[in-house]
Amino acid sequence: MLHLGSEGGSLKILRQGRKYALERNEVAACDLLSEEDLIGLPPPVTTSAWGSWRDVAELLSKYPWARMLPRSIHPDRARAILRLRRSKERGRPSPRSRDRQERNDWINGAWWRAGATSLAQDMRSRNPLPARESLSPAQEHQCRILGEALVAWLQHGEPAQRRMRNQHAAALPFAFSPLDPEAPAVYVSDEPGLIAASEILDPVTPGILCLSYSEYTTLQKLCPDREYKFHLLHRSHIEVEPEGSELERARRLHPLKAGECYWLHKESTMLGRLFGRGFDALWKWDQNEATLLDLDYGSWVS
Repeated sequence: MLHLGSEGGSLKILRQGRKYALERNEVAACDLLSEEDLIGLPPPVTTSAWGSWRDVAELLSKYPWARMLPRSIHPDRARAILRLRRSKERGRPSPRSRDRQERNDWINGAWWRAGATSLAQDMRSRNPLPARESLSPAQEHQCRILGEALVAWLQHGEPAQRRMRNQHAAALPFAFSPLDPEAPAVYVSDEPGLIAASEILDPVTPGILCLSYSEYTTLQKLCPDREYKFHLLHRSHIEVEPEGSELERARRLHPLKAGECYWLHKESTMLGRLFGRGFDALWKWDQNEATLLDLDYGSWVS
């Protein structure tokens, strides 16, 4: 259920049915000792008695496990494990030296990647995507638009935005931290976009997580990363019949015929806290085909 590693050994939470146990492995540390030093020490590998999840969590709390590196987190217990770590780390003082900050970021980055990946697997198993054949004609066209945009972003946008983030971190170190070299991209979209992503990306594509907007909200609660140190966020969805000033502007620039409606494709990438950029493209839907009206309908930078 959980495998943690350190220089001296590892900890594992094991499961049999509804029972759990904690395995402590210190073989690596014992290899550094002489036979005389090993006399009187407990066995290098021990396993606790089987008990409830609460029992094993209490045993785990006796170790500095939140500072160990996660090697694997089982999706079935991802939420519970991440909540435990959040409570364990709450109130921890910020590192003062640069070296300690770098090590802290290294550990937290490893936890973010392992936790987010496991959590994403859990959320998708709870909320599987429908088959593409079940989409309505309008959703099918949205799926194509979002899929083409995702391919373009993966080929051109993502590499450029990673470079931009690190350039800003180098120029303004007091405002930005470098993006973790192993930071995954998180693609957030609606159902047509996620279906397109599932066909474009291999299910085990490393470095890319695909989530709905509500799933991403859950991810940020359990794996908070408000400064975007450990992930690159890209959002893409189609807003049907935009409202307010956007609708008024669209009507003025691109009047529609009876039976037609506007689609606003909104894309944005967050590169850091209050540091992002977005682009809007305007489409029309005539109940049969989607037509691009304005590729550069709007943009923003923060």
